[in-house]
Amino acid sequence: MTAPLLIAVLVLGLVQGVTEFLPISSSGHLILAGRMIDFEQAIGGEAKGVVFEIFIQAGSIAAILAEYGRELWKTALTAIQPKSGKPHLLIGLVIGTVPVVLVGGIFGGEIQEHLFNPTVVAWAFIFGGIIMWVVESLPIKHSCSDTHMISWRQSLFIGLAQVLALVPGTSRSGATIMGGLCSGLDRRTATEFSFLLALPVLLAATTYTLLKHAALLDSQMLTLLMGGFLVSFLCSWAVIRWLIRYVRSHSFKVFAAYRIAFGAAMLYVFRH
Repeated sequence: MTAPLLIAVLVLGLVQGVTEFLPISSSGHLILAGRMIDFEQAIGGEAKGVVFEIFIQAGSIAAILAEYGRELWKTALTAIQPKSGKPHLLIGLVIGTVPVVLVGGIFGGEIQEHLFNPTVVAWAFIFGGIIMWVVESLPIKHSCSDTHMISWRQSLFIGLAQVLALVPGTSRSGATIMGGLCSGLDRRTATEFSFLLALPVLLAATTYTLLKHAALLDSQMLTLLMGGFLVSFLCSWAVIRWLIRYVRSHSFKVFAAYRIAFGAAMLYVFRH
């Protein structure tokens, strides 16, 4: 492994880990970082670049399991005997996942072909930031403060919001957190549900990509994947723990401002 390739692996693993759970779009940052360091050429082609960028999401999956695995296990054990008259978290996660799976399955190819470019990403950053600022400025009553009390209707609304994240630069976490706030969840609950909702989506995307491109997984590629996985895992876990503390006493407006400024900078850079 050459030094430039090793640096590229570390950079993209860091970008994935830091941005996956912040509402600032991991895909947008990965597209930009990949182009800046010419990652596809360094790793040996577009297909290998795609496999790497998708696989390092597994590091983020592992971080969720490290932080919430025990809670999810307890929840799974009570799945066959949910509390009477109350929604069940696992059912809510399934409901929240269905819309993006359906839309992504039908239109995923077209989205990949036509929307994965810097201009679309930049505008998605800007519009997403504006929407985030508006949502945080609205006098919404946040009546739900427990992920186990999220209704099926709220789960569906958040799942529909997650569909917007199929547009690169929108941010899956940003869409689901804002969807949660709009449906009546407080910031901490919306953020935690966003983390948990990432599990099935990221797991499905990672598994599908590896199966589709299994022929590319030689010994060097597996070494690169493991390196990116480790960096992504450590950074993702740190961000999860930090963000939960942050949202207890802060709004998401700082991320909204960052998105708008970053999107505008992208438009300037790629048009000059």
